[in-house]
Amino acid sequence: MITPDIIRMSPNFTGSFLDARTVIIHCTRSGVSMNPSEFEGTLNYMARPGTVSSHWVISRIGEAARVVPDVLQAWHAQEDNDNTFGIELEQGVEEDGFTELQLAKLVEVCRGYTEDFSVPPFHVSSSIELGFIGHQETSQGRRNGKSDPGHLFPWDWFISRLQGLAPAPIPYFVSFYREDTMSDGSIWKSTGNYNPPGV
Repeated sequence: MITPDIIRMSPNFTGSFLDARTVIIHCTRSGVSMNPSEFEGTLNYMARPGTVSSHWVISRIGEAARVVPDVLQAWHAQEDNDNTFGIELEQGVEEDGFTELQLAKLVEVCRGYTEDFSVPPFHVSSSIELGFIGHQETSQGRRNGKSDPGHLFPWDWFISRLQGLAPAPIPYFVSFYREDTMSDGSIWKSTGNYNPPGV
């Protein structure tokens, strides 16, 4: 696996050994669009005993936080906790989309699962299959009306990238969010869509 950018261990895990070959992709979804405290707030929430957790949380600027070791069961998908790994992508609301840095880091983390845990690089439709699945596609996700990672998640590109087939540019419909500190100390924020040449 890759070395995490941040380590913020959660107390919310089951101590029995996790031997999984399926990865569930989630989104944090506080309900606040472009929430500047979404990433830190998620890590703080997962640090509270008795809440939830995941194995990783990936920020919009491409930072990967390790929250639960891969050998332990994170609390991210109820009945599927004992047979899946969980990754959370920072996203306040669905229409915030994903950033290029975030998706690149997701591929990096997930390549660790394909290489170190033999997770097949396929999009599957059931959490009992081996591969990668969205939270909304799991039994718990359907039962509870989950919508993550949602219609803006580029499944075809993501799987092709894991298989080494897709080019590096992120698909055109993925939105980005950027903050830059100006010379006067103010923060300049921009959002938009990434459009690769020729699309």
